[in-house]
Amino acid sequence: MATDGLIGDVTISAAAAISGNTVSAGGTGGALYAGQGLLSLTVNTGAAITGFTAAQGGFAYAGQVIGTVTIADGSSVTSNTATSGGAFLYAGYAVARVLLTTGSSVSGNGGSAVVFSGGVMGSLELADDSHLHHNTGGGVYAAGVPLADCPTLAAQVAALIAGTVAPGQRSEAPVAAVLEAVRGGKAGIGRVSVRGRSSIHHQQATGAAISSTAIGGAVGSGGHILGVFVSDSSVYSCGAYSGGVVGSEGIIANVDIRNGSRLYDNTATM
Repeated sequence: MATDGLIGDVTISAAAAISGNTVSAGGTGGALYAGQGLLSLTVNTGAAITGFTAAQGGFAYAGQVIGTVTIADGSSVTSNTATSGGAFLYAGYAVARVLLTTGSSVSGNGGSAVVFSGGVMGSLELADDSHLHHNTGGGVYAAGVPLADCPTLAAQVAALIAGTVAPGQRSEAPVAAVLEAVRGGKAGIGRVSVRGRSSIHHQQATGAAISSTAIGGAVGSGGHILGVFVSDSSVYSCGAYSGGVVGSEGIIANVDIRNGSRLYDNTATM
């Protein structure tokens, strides 16, 4: 399916197996191409998406925006590839939300990050026994956009600074330099959440050889990440050049690990 405009709400369900489409060399969107955007994508009730290949967006390509992506009810996304971004999904500017829930999994995809945004990503969430693992191009990546172009996120960053840096310290040269770098940086990813006996494991930002340009075995961002939350879950055996699990070219504003969660055997080569 292809359009230069918008594709609305797409649902793949009822144990459907959608597989095996390859677009020609340099092509985009192995199954779906939307020049403007994809409003939402839901994969549920045990459906499987597997074996799609494209240069960008192994399964789906959106020139601008992808809305909420939900993978639920034991569904899976496996063995999709892209050489230049988005083994599963590619968005030119923004992805609103990626949610894996109720026993679902994303695994065995490669060539580049499973979900790629050329700008920002609202959130990546794993909940209720869901799993992101063995993807050789990384999990999700957002390239970032200047924070000045995102006033809401800029306000959130300003609030975080106000809450963590005492007023008297803000004029000190080293602190002031860091704060200026933060304000002048990029917005990247809002929130990463792994909860409810879920896991991220055996993630690498590239294939067998970890690249010197790769950041974030599971989550990579060219801008700031506002928060990372792990509860009653496990994150292990991930690797990248920088940020074995989560890598950012900006700041990671908050990290919260709780409720017996385990993080182990993650590596970075930098």
